[in-house]
Amino acid sequence: MTRGKRERLFLPDAEPLKGLIAKAAGTEGLLHALLEAADSIIFVKDRKGRYILANPALARVLRLPLDRILGRTDADLFPGEEAKFLRAGDTKILKTGETTRTIDRLTIDGRKRAFIATKVALSDERGKTTGILGNATEITDEIATREFLERLNSLLTGIRRINQLITKEKEQGRLLRRACETLVETRGYRSAWIVLLDGKKPNAFYHAGLGDDATSLERMHEAGMLSECARRALERPGVVLIEDPASECGECPLLGKAPEHRKLAARLEYEGKLYGLIAAEVPREYATIKEEQDLFSELAGDIGFALYRLELEAARRESEERFRSIVETSHAGIMMIDKNYRIVYTNEALTRIFGWERVEVIGHDFREFLDKESRDLVAERYRRRQAGEDVPARYEFNVLRRDGTKRRVEISSTVIRDPSGGVRTVAQILDITERRVLEERLEAIYKLGRSLILKRDRRSIARRIVEAAKDLIGIEDCALYLFNEERKTLSVAAYTLPVPVKYEEFRLDSERGIIPAAARSRESIYVPDITKNPIFLPGTGETKSKLCIPLLVEERLIGVLNAESPAKDGFSPSDRRLLEALAAEGAVALENFRLGEETARLRGLNERIVTTINEGIAVEDASGTITYINPTGAEMLGYSAEELVGKKSTFLSPEEERSTIEAKMAERRAGASDRYETTLLTKTGKRLPVFLSASPLMEGDRYAGTISAFTDITKRVNAEKALVDSLAKTRRTLDSVIEALEAAIDLRDPYTAGHQMRVAQLAVAIAREMGLPKERIEAVRYASLIHDIGKLSVPAEILARPSKLSDTEFEIIKAHPRQAHSILKGIDFPWPVDEIVLQHHERLDGSGYPNGLKGDEIMLEARILAVADVVEAMASHRPYRPAHGIKAALIEIVRSKGKLYDPDVVDACLTVFEKGFSLESD
Repeated sequence: MTRGKRERLFLPDAEPLKGLIAKAAGTEGLLHALLEAADSIIFVKDRKGRYILANPALARVLRLPLDRILGRTDADLFPGEEAKFLRAGDTKILKTGETTRTIDRLTIDGRKRAFIATKVALSDERGKTTGILGNATEITDEIATREFLERLNSLLTGIRRINQLITKEKEQGRLLRRACETLVETRGYRSAWIVLLDGKKPNAFYHAGLGDDATSLERMHEAGMLSECARRALERPGVVLIEDPASECGECPLLGKAPEHRKLAARLEYEGKLYGLIAAEVPREYATIKEEQDLFSELAGDIGFALYRLELEAARRESEERFRSIVETSHAGIMMIDKNYRIVYTNEALTRIFGWERVEVIGHDFREFLDKESRDLVAERYRRRQAGEDVPARYEFNVLRRDGTKRRVEISSTVIRDPSGGVRTVAQILDITERRVLEERLEAIYKLGRSLILKRDRRSIARRIVEAAKDLIGIEDCALYLFNEERKTLSVAAYTLPVPVKYEEFRLDSERGIIPAAARSRESIYVPDITKNPIFLPGTGETKSKLCIPLLVEERLIGVLNAESPAKDGFSPSDRRLLEALAAEGAVALENFRLGEETARLRGLNERIVTTINEGIAVEDASGTITYINPTGAEMLGYSAEELVGKKSTFLSPEEERSTIEAKMAERRAGASDRYETTLLTKTGKRLPVFLSASPLMEGDRYAGTISAFTDITKRVNAEKALVDSLAKTRRTLDSVIEALEAAIDLRDPYTAGHQMRVAQLAVAIAREMGLPKERIEAVRYASLIHDIGKLSVPAEILARPSKLSDTEFEIIKAHPRQAHSILKGIDFPWPVDEIVLQHHERLDGSGYPNGLKGDEIMLEARILAVADVVEAMASHRPYRPAHGIKAALIEIVRSKGKLYDPDVVDACLTVFEKGFSLESD
């Protein structure tokens, strides 16, 4: 501002207030100096709220010249609500005369700014309030700093509270619900919610602040849908910001409920596993702040980690519970011992093995429960194991029970460290007392089994079995019954006590008796109390319990071992196992004896068969050397058996056939059998035709040789040759007959002489092009050669007439296929020649004659003959027209392909001519 030209600071009509202020300030000059120099805003309003004095500081804040401020009210300078607020404060001062100090938030150039204002009432000499003097200082930056610090404190509070939740809360639902509530309480969010996912489908929902809107969101989740913000978060990592929910969240149930809020969403994941999504409605002014988004992202990560930790904890609890269940229900004794041999834990099974209560062993030295010879062994191995030495983890020793009895146990142990680093040993103990006794008895049974194989008769084996049963378990009453397959009976073969006569034999189908019942069921039957079994047959009256065990070899019934006790439930589980093992060994011994007898019988039978059979039988080893040949085979080849054994079998094959024989031998080494005709050389060099069947001899998976059977087929070969010669002679005779018939037809109708021969040539060419087998091609050839034989019944004048035939005459011509059929059906051709000839004027669409057949009703051979007949007829001269030529004939069959003529036959005919076929003339 230049000297001598001051900016006007007062309204012209403000002289009374001006004087009052100048008087207070000292002089008007001093007042001006004070107003211009002041950094803070100074202003005076009159009772109407007009600015009648203002300093340059106000002008700088409002970015207006003073002359545009003076004379105006707050309503002219600020938005409506803010102006009303300022006027209400001024009105109160004017009424009460009080001095006020307020913080005013005003919008200037579109930006919110904060000022601390002090206002006092101005009064004249009479005490009348004439206006307001105000002083204001801008504190926008100070408030922003304070709000930032408060916001930061709120951020930290939210993080701390949620981390405390994560640390303390073990129940997933409460953790997620309280996390949402904390965000609403500490962050000023309108709402927050978490959706857990199964794959990409919602399966759990936790929320805070949603009120009734929660129901709508829940229904959306039940339908397998997600809100827009959650859906976007699912698609990509990081924080998702929905800046304009009104336009971006079209189907969201929260649409329009909080227009002043924006939405944030993020994934809840840890180490690549997605657990769910978190979303919140955030005040608009906070949503875009980096710190707010960073907090949201950090909280999402913390909650993801918490879900991972809860998942691990649940798995750990499940594992511990499963382990505890396994340990407590285990049949094996389990205990934990500290470094001083004190037992710190046992399961229930261990107390049963030791014979002491759990409370009586916990805290005691483990060695107290061992016999003397076992203590040193266990102590020495325990010391070495805890020192980390490599010692057997499994070994046996004896424990002393409370009642003084001794039990043999097997221990397996491992060293672990507890959370404090202390060394502990976890041991599993099995009571093997019965097992040891059982193993010893089973070993005795297996030795017995080996000795039974050496027995030479069935009854000796049976006696040894019942004696062993008595020795093993001390049973007095035991008998063995053997099964007769032919008679279907069980007869007693050996016993320790006499068997009543009426029980010496049972029929297998007997309704009474446990012995036949066990045989039929193929399973052991144990009756602990015979008085409760209706099928028991009473014997001596002393029996109280009974055990019947079938002797089986691969379901083959050998017999039944019957044991009886004078005590109820007289057979323990180990007794039953022992007798079942004995029965199994006995069954094998008896079956081996039977097989030995059967083998000897079959060996004798085989020797008689092989020596008397009319076929040659030879056996060769893996190298192809003959090791056996029966007399018939040797005689057939003119050798003695001794001359052939030891020689390679290939020397019997002609030189030109040896490569084929060797290839077949290679196939047999791979396990293949074979049947084929071949030639063998006799001792004199004569070629002997034989039919040979060869099968590999296998020892497991190893090829051991070949067994072959060969039959002299000289008579059959000679008979076949004679038959072939006869057939050739018959074929020549048939050809002569056909030629004679063809000649007769040509004489009858000289104008078509050679027609049948040319049709046959074309028809055979078509049939070959279509790939028909040889026999069907022959059928086509013979039918073609005589297809017009029926014209022998047509008058010669009709056949030779050069003019058009009458309807009656044409009907006579059309009858020639039937006439041909009548002539030919009496001839025993090897093919259906009569039917082919009958159908050669039939057409695909049913327009042919004589029967109007359609499509596949017409034989393929007849369809071929039809095309060949039409092509030759059109290409040749007739009395009533000149020849049309091959080209016209082919055009005709193509035009009617699929309608009159078989398409495949037409195509084959065209191909035949393309390859150079031509119709030969006589």
